[in-house]
Amino acid sequence: MWYIISLAISVISAVLFRNMIRNLLTEKKCLNKNYLGEHIPVGMGLMFIPVLVLGSIPLYKVVGNETLLQVYIVGAVVMGLAGFIDDILGDSSVRGLKGHLMRLARGELTTGGLKAIMGFLMAIFISLNISVSAIDFILNTFIITLSTNLLNLLDLRPGRSIKGFLAIIAFLIAINYSRDMIIILPLICAVLVYMRDDLKANSMLGDTGSNILGISTGLFVAGFGSWVVKLCWFVFLIFIHIYTERYSLSRLIEENRVLKFLDELGR
Repeated sequence: MWYIISLAISVISAVLFRNMIRNLLTEKKCLNKNYLGEHIPVGMGLMFIPVLVLGSIPLYKVVGNETLLQVYIVGAVVMGLAGFIDDILGDSSVRGLKGHLMRLARGELTTGGLKAIMGFLMAIFISLNISVSAIDFILNTFIITLSTNLLNLLDLRPGRSIKGFLAIIAFLIAINYSRDMIIILPLICAVLVYMRDDLKANSMLGDTGSNILGISTGLFVAGFGSWVVKLCWFVFLIFIHIYTERYSLSRLIEENRVLKFLDELGR
């Protein structure tokens, strides 16, 4: 019964907040150029926050690990707001995680640098609450931190970040299902309600949305993945971050027929 209540609240609130957030962003001129050069609302991931909070309330009655649900909500909300600051105040002259960290090393705080700091702190906060050993804590912290940035890296074309998020979550549920995985239900509802807008380039998730998707992905891998899964994912994250500092991820996708097909699916 509580599952159905959570599902209903999540879907209804997602529909309502999608329209209200889009109107708010448009009214306040929170617009940005998409890859086609069109000005569209940015920061639509803001709608995920109220949906996640409202949809999670009934889940307190069914989850076995309330702490996991609590730290998830806190982490997702904080990273969503950090991403929104970057969407609204961000300086496009500084690009990539390396660029923001270099500015930070010189004592200059960019919105991207603030986002990186908050991502690392939230990863520590979550890992402290879900890890079973010191090694597990270190691994989980890096998985959550790098996963958050990975979904940012993917969010350069319509639907790409969402597809990556859904694929990873579906894979983890398929190989290692746990009852507490239900904590992801409200966000999935919000993503599915919003997805068409993103695919058709009517609005952008922005760092607001990709941050929430990223930290959710990282927490899911860290909290529900086996040691083998976590180690494999960590190695992949290291590889993809090194690769994207030198080469274009979009170009890699466009030059691979399978990846290009999946990337354009639904547009």
